[in-house]
Amino acid sequence: MDGFQVNQFPVNIPLVQNWQQIPNNVQGNALPAQSFQENLEKAQQEKFSSYDETRETNFPSSQPYQEQYNYQYPESDSDYNIEEKNNSSPHNNGRNYINYTPSPVYSTNQDTIQDYQANSYTQSEEYPKNIKAAQQNNFSSDYNSDYNNSTAVTDLEPKQIQQSIPAVIKKDNIANNSFNNSVQTNDNPGIIEQIRMYKEDQLMANPGGDYYTENENGQIQYNPNFDNSNFANRVGKDISDSASNIKNAVANLAAGAKYSYIDSEGKIQTAQKTGLLKTMGNFAKHFFDAITFGSFNKETPQNQNIIQKAGYSAKKLLVDGVVKDVLIGIPHSMINAGENVLLATMNAMEVVPDATIGNMKAGEKITTSLFDNGQVAVNYISDIMPTGEAWMRVNAPGSTDSGLKLPILYNLKTPQQGLEDMRWASVRNTPFRKAIETVGSLLSQIVTMAAP
Repeated sequence: MDGFQVNQFPVNIPLVQNWQQIPNNVQGNALPAQSFQENLEKAQQEKFSSYDETRETNFPSSQPYQEQYNYQYPESDSDYNIEEKNNSSPHNNGRNYINYTPSPVYSTNQDTIQDYQANSYTQSEEYPKNIKAAQQNNFSSDYNSDYNNSTAVTDLEPKQIQQSIPAVIKKDNIANNSFNNSVQTNDNPGIIEQIRMYKEDQLMANPGGDYYTENENGQIQYNPNFDNSNFANRVGKDISDSASNIKNAVANLAAGAKYSYIDSEGKIQTAQKTGLLKTMGNFAKHFFDAITFGSFNKETPQNQNIIQKAGYSAKKLLVDGVVKDVLIGIPHSMINAGENVLLATMNAMEVVPDATIGNMKAGEKITTSLFDNGQVAVNYISDIMPTGEAWMRVNAPGSTDSGLKLPILYNLKTPQQGLEDMRWASVRNTPFRKAIETVGSLLSQIVTMAAP
């Protein structure tokens, strides 16, 4: 057909009755200024017989461009501006062409159009591939304008937001684990995800995980981009983790070491444990408060009678002082310090395999798996020991959120997250975690009581 390249037409251009109805904003509909009226009906019969009008308004949601055709129908022949095309155009054959504007859906450059063959749009299996290739070529240049014109993310529901954010952003968010200092949360995880969450919580609590590093705020978080294959990074991190754990052991003998955790909103937070010296200081304050009947405590209710003051003093001395500070607080601080000493030893031992078999990919994976899982095991044993982190949750008679409750049963009924009490706020208390910590804490308690 003279000057008429039908292979440039997408298959979903609507049928037209005469040349004036052909939209001029669809990429590739460059028509010669002459000799096309007589061949138009033939071109329509050849290329547009399979047209389905529903495709104009129902584009697949997976396409990054959701704008539709904005047809501009000319009122007369004079509305078409005729100009001479540049000779570098792949469609230029020396004739005058009607101007056109690129389509927002099929926004392609001229080099891409050259790759399309005459049968590209007639083969259904090739059509999606061609469109996808065309979109990818111009995605980087057209993304900002096209995405900004779509529905604002802030105006959508949470599920719609997840569908609207480009996959590349969501992937980076998950991989780096540092987008807005947060990680993805899961309120109803499966058993595999619960195990992963438990390991992540344990590896964030103390230095040592091969892919767990400190961010700019001093918080430990998962960092898959850490180059553990580099010898200096691998061995250097072992030495650094060992030194950090020794530092934390000293801190737990004093005011208490800091640790990282994931809160109910998925943000990484930092909290501080209660060290040995601080626990002893708390006991001194409770003892002084007891013998003075709370006279110097601003939180003490005023105008108490002698019986109320006696009850207040007994609680401060026996419950807060003897039980919480002496019987639980002091051994709890010692367990935390001992845990850090053991982890520091493991980090120092890891230097040898990292410096030898760690130079091979398989050896690196074995070393990482062995010592990371070993750290989780050390944390678990420390937690379930009497006065350990898990032991206190399992045997707690309620919390600051709910008041007095039945021990063991209360912990089993707590939500995964949402409590303000730091015994629960600093962990993701999944069913898997509740099960292994309850069983382990009860067994360790039985062994301790049975020991001579």
